[in-house]
Amino acid sequence: TSPEIDTSIDYTDIIPTFTQPDAAAEDVEAKLQQMAVQQAPFTAIENPRAVENDDVTVIDFEGFVDGVAFEGGSAEKFNLKIGSNSFIPGFEEQIIGMKYGEEKTITVKFPEEYQSKDLAGKESQFKVKLHEIQEQKALEPDDAFAQKILNDEKATLDTLKRKFADQITSQ
Repeated sequence: TSPEIDTSIDYTDIIPTFTQPDAAAEDVEAKLQQMAVQQAPFTAIENPRAVENDDVTVIDFEGFVDGVAFEGGSAEKFNLKIGSNSFIPGFEEQIIGMKYGEEKTITVKFPEEYQSKDLAGKESQFKVKLHEIQEQKALEPDDAFAQKILNDEKATLDTLKRKFADQITSQ
């Protein structure tokens, strides 16, 4: 037997009312600006200066332990964001203050728990050369930008803004 439902009762008064929220224009604009920076290529800063924390540097480096170069310890034209802590502790801090074209030997100690047992706990020297400091300048959000982001040649900046508004609203 199936349950009986009394259809004479009006249940609509117990359904909660829901108003679709609107995305604030400034939230859409903030998302647009964030995307404009993320999509921008890195380019050399206009006025060369000494390296500061949070700079994106372009460096060559070669690492040595006991005077011998070790495998995987070198790279050319490597992008390293200072302060990202993606290198051995103490490495990035010693890049601060370097000038374009400067070469310097940095001494650091590999952590005891380093994944390579041959290097764990060992002191090493890295020969470092600074090429330049780079930055990302935000692209100009326009229809072409919207077409690239949405991968749609018919898209406009308004289409992109509506899409961001929908994303913000659903979040």
